[in-house]
Amino acid sequence: MTSVVEFNLGQDEWARPVRFASDHVELLPCAAAQIAADLLPAMRRGSDLLVPGSIDPRLRAALGSIQDIHGAWMSALQRIKVQCMTEMTSAPSGTRVGCFFTGGVDSFYTLLKHRDVITDLIFVHGYDVPLDKPALRSRVSAAVREVATALGKGLVEIETDLRTHLDSHVEWGVTHGAALAAVAHLLTGQFRQVYIASSYGYAELFPWGSHPLLDPLWSSESLDLVHDGCEATRLDKVRYLAGHDLALRHLRVCYENPNEAYNCGRCRKCLLTMTNLHIAGALSRCASFPHPLDPAQVAAVAMPGEVARILWRQNLRALARTDPNSPLHAAIRKALRRSVRRERWKLFHKTLRRRLRGALHTARHQGQRRA
Repeated sequence: MTSVVEFNLGQDEWARPVRFASDHVELLPCAAAQIAADLLPAMRRGSDLLVPGSIDPRLRAALGSIQDIHGAWMSALQRIKVQCMTEMTSAPSGTRVGCFFTGGVDSFYTLLKHRDVITDLIFVHGYDVPLDKPALRSRVSAAVREVATALGKGLVEIETDLRTHLDSHVEWGVTHGAALAAVAHLLTGQFRQVYIASSYGYAELFPWGSHPLLDPLWSSESLDLVHDGCEATRLDKVRYLAGHDLALRHLRVCYENPNEAYNCGRCRKCLLTMTNLHIAGALSRCASFPHPLDPAQVAAVAMPGEVARILWRQNLRALARTDPNSPLHAAIRKALRRSVRRERWKLFHKTLRRRLRGALHTARHQGQRRA
């Protein structure tokens, strides 16, 4: 039987129904899940939250810090009041230990590192795999199921349209950590701990929706959320996965998925991971990538922002030690130089526009004074 939880995201004219469903586990309707789902959109609107039910003291005490962190990172997010309709209570704690799992580098690393304590994999349809891509969803679901079976773990699959609603308020890069927390709280009473794999290492941290400062704050007295993996760079993680054939069979990183491909082998995330695998000596053994690594594609890859360049510089430094004269090393250097030039050009134009606006404002003000 399918377990379904529904509630409204937003209130009054902003209200939109959100649905969570699972054939694998009974979902627990709770205020904590609704608050995690709706807090950031409410902060973006500047409207207070009133939710049915109650939350326990630990999560209630953390809501101010969660808002302070997000507000410091994004000025458009305003601090609001969060109220529950009933008195604070604590739900019973479960016994299972979960890990949000997509088949990507980060979640595979966390799963394999903690496979002795993790009892269940949790895969959410509608987050990184859109609900309107049935063929891709089916293929990813089968791969996740194979991983769970191979490791002797349980599998919880949950389907939700939450991201569709969140994306209309705040970008997914800001909201995805809270969205994961919302799902975790729906599992309260069955799970006592849930791992969220880190996206970046300690040296690469920046404002991001899933973060070692934020994820633990979404915990309650009954459920611990653990942000895991910051001790390792992406290249470190791939080197670890290179020793596990299970990961090399099912690794999935693509976010473009043309024609609902598992990995396209051409987008910037595929090319980054294929380069990681090449450096780790495992690309030829990784069956989930359909094409060999082409240095010409790497030379043309986009590297938007400093964080992307940090990840590629890790590859460049590794190749400089092992294969400095290779076409791949030259391709990464070329792409990095182009990315830096483009960034400087954009900054120059931005500065020029700001100065021109200032000069026009000054000239207009002086003209009005003369008149």
